[in-house]
Amino acid sequence: MIVENKYRIKLSDINMENKATNKAILSYLEDVGGKHSDFAGYGIMDIPQTHLSWILIEWKLQVIRRPNYAENIKVTTWSKDAVKCYAYRDFKVYDEQGNIIILAASKWVLVDTIKGKIVRIENDILEKYKQHRRIVLANDFSKMINGAFSPEELIKKTENI
Repeated sequence: MIVENKYRIKLSDINMENKATNKAILSYLEDVGGKHSDFAGYGIMDIPQTHLSWILIEWKLQVIRRPNYAENIKVTTWSKDAVKCYAYRDFKVYDEQGNIIILAASKWVLVDTIKGKIVRIENDILEKYKQHRRIVLANDFSKMINGAFSPEELIKKTENI
């Protein structure tokens, strides 16, 4: 399942150049990821029943173009994969013209809120997220951090995702 949400860059989300801050961008990504968990039955409001909570442990973010104040963006996300106790989620952010402006990947753990311990992510939970095998950053992300790919190359690599 691919989940999306639209946002308008607010005054409180910009820096001195009137561009969205990293904090604001990550907040949008976390918000749409939370929306997906709500649909799957493991969102914030479900914690009292499930006693399970997702904890973010790692972000990887590639900003191709930082959105401006008052710009409308669309954020999409999907659950990519899970291995033992780690779950992976990818994101794409689009501008109003449909151009990809941000790519991101994240790593999460599921925590039992009563025991305070990380738990294995079982298949019944994964099935509710309707995973997609789409990979935004793949194994090339380490190269992207070091600047080996230009924004044009990144877009070309992700056009068919």
